[in-house]
Amino acid sequence: MKWKQIIKIFILVLIILFLSFFIIRLFSSRHLDDLHPSIPCDEELIKKSDYLAVIPKYDNESISNNKEWCNYIKEFNKSMIMHGVYHDYNEFDTLRNFNYIQEGRNIFFDCFGFNPTEFKSPQLALSQDNKKILKEEFNFKIHTKFTQIFHKVYHCNDSGLFPNWVEDLL
Repeated sequence: MKWKQIIKIFILVLIILFLSFFIIRLFSSRHLDDLHPSIPCDEELIKKSDYLAVIPKYDNESISNNKEWCNYIKEFNKSMIMHGVYHDYNEFDTLRNFNYIQEGRNIFFDCFGFNPTEFKSPQLALSQDNKKILKEEFNFKIHTKFTQIFHKVYHCNDSGLFPNWVEDLL
């Protein structure tokens, strides 16, 4: 095979992969991260998202203390994910025990009336030990970096890897 043919095939494969990536993202569910009453969030972001990643206790403020907000979020009838407990930087890179995670789960339940079944760690930092606890002791479905790649992920405070307007383009 000649080098020109190899280069053409390589470029064609890259184009196919690139287009496939965009098509997958176009039809995949949309996620909204960092939902909490003390983080301003555009209602349009909530409406266009399929999954809402809720922080149970941000800046020491529990979502369950704001029943009006809890009811407002429930009215959207979206799938919800527990997004850490306190949403500290690399919160789940540090080993967390059962009680720590249960605190977030209880707050989530007090707010929405059901236990979360899905979990996403802040900054997607998740140690293997914490992953094991989340799966084995809480039976959580865990959202990982793979989710971020193949789904559009918006942030209430527009602080994601890409700004929200770029997520719309991708």
